Amino acid sequence: MKYMSKLIFNYAVDFINFLVQLPLEKRVMEMKDIFTRYNTDVIATCAYGIRLLKPKVISEKIANFLRDAVETIIRIKIQKGIIRSDMLQLMMESKDKKGDNKELTVEDMAALTFTFFSAGYETSSTLMCFASHWIGRNEKVQNRLQDEIDRVLEDRANRRMKRSTTWNIWMLY
Repeated sequence: MKYMSKLIFNYAVDFINFLVQLPLEKRVMEMKDIFTRYNTDVIATCAYGIRLLKPKVISEKIANFLRDAVETIIRIKIQKGIIRSDMLQLMMESKDKKGDNKELTVEDMAALTFTFFSAGYETSSTLMCFASHWIGRNEKVQNRLQDEIDRVLEDRANRRMKRSTTWNIWMLY
């Protein structure tokens, strides 16, 4: 999971750059939609580097699609020697370990990645909506957060955000 935080951080930087580059007339937007898209991308990246099979929540057609997608991703990763810190990679490595007699099947991997995917984006998007609304409606909170970000970035030689930088911004917790 530690290695996935780099993937999440990179998406966050891209997300911020996207928002900053929007023209003023397009800066009024439905944040729930924006955060849902962001979290869907982040979770898909962390999960697939994708598992929706066993639960009856999805149709057989979708289950087959996801199983095929996972098989294809695994095959490509193996053929091209792609090693990436994502959930599917962790499951592949777990499957390769000998001696535990608990080998993950492709169906298991597809179901786990679907669970990860479906459970994560809605709660994260909703939390981000509440947080941005709270910050947006409270000028004192905005100022305090900005002061804290500025203080932390002053300690950085190049004034660039890094993944570890966010650990020093206590107001984010």
